[in-house]
Amino acid sequence: MRCSLVLLAFSLLWSLASCAATGEPFHRGEPVPGKASLYIYVVQKTLLRLDTWDVYLDGKQVTELRGGDYFYSTVSPGPHTILVKVQLFTKLSVNLSADPDTTYYFRVPMEAPGYVFRWFLERVTEPQALSELTDLTLVPGSDPR
Repeated sequence: MRCSLVLLAFSLLWSLASCAATGEPFHRGEPVPGKASLYIYVVQKTLLRLDTWDVYLDGKQVTELRGGDYFYSTVSPGPHTILVKVQLFTKLSVNLSADPDTTYYFRVPMEAPGYVFRWFLERVTEPQALSELTDLTLVPGSDPR
């Protein structure tokens, strides 16, 4: 019986460890002259990292984020739509008019007033973003170099 409990505990710990972030730690993306830089990130880190946020740029899915992840890309100047699907029926959207050689930071934070979870997409300042991004990991498909 004791051996079974130890094996069960080890299996549980192994599965939890496999859910940990696997991307590279934060580092600034390489700007492209004449284009805008775009960071989108989810600040909350969850133990199991089961929740996912599908990120769309101009109608095309570009990545899937989990708590503690960030995405980096460059975009052409002009109008863009960023859409994040948090859950089956929750869609967060923001329009961006990108200027060349400018960096934009968007985050998906969570509020839980009265234990009702609310997600939203907000633009944040560079100092705030950089202080939060230092603890996050890059999602596959992003290329910050």
